[in-house]
Amino acid sequence: MMTEAATANLAALCRDNLDQLDRIDGLLAGLDPDEYTHQQVSADPIGKHVRHVLEHYESLLQGTDGRIDYETRARDPAVETDPRVARERIAGIRERLAVLPNLDAPVSVRVRYTCAADDRTVTGIESTLERECHFVLSHTIHHMALIALLAQRHGHGVPQEFGVAGSTLRYRAALG
Repeated sequence: MMTEAATANLAALCRDNLDQLDRIDGLLAGLDPDEYTHQQVSADPIGKHVRHVLEHYESLLQGTDGRIDYETRARDPAVETDPRVARERIAGIRERLAVLPNLDAPVSVRVRYTCAADDRTVTGIESTLERECHFVLSHTIHHMALIALLAQRHGHGVPQEFGVAGSTLRYRAALG
């Protein structure tokens, strides 16, 4: 059982993740399927980045039993080729993420990790649901920065905070 402080931290992290998912959903609402799947030179299409991000959320949310596996993902082609499917997936993730702090989740989780691309040695890394929620947030923001560049190539304006970490936004605000 998580402590009161851990539950409060997890709730704040879930809110931050929900904000990022809202931003992605807002961008997808304005993209047509061709833009979503357009293969850029030396960059994956927006759809592949979105699918990758969403599957990390799904892995996190499946980990409330104490085990998280980011490596064994579905890699669902429908999510990366159809923005409507991705938006449906976001809605489902949002529902589950919103209630995550209220679940009777384990204090610690074991994250599955395979040592290297040419090695099949599987190990587990001890972590917490808070830490993994922070990891997924950071991972999402990183991919959002790439998505923003790709969307801009299609002429879509993206909000200035899209794909920018909260610490960077606070730093910029402090500069005036």
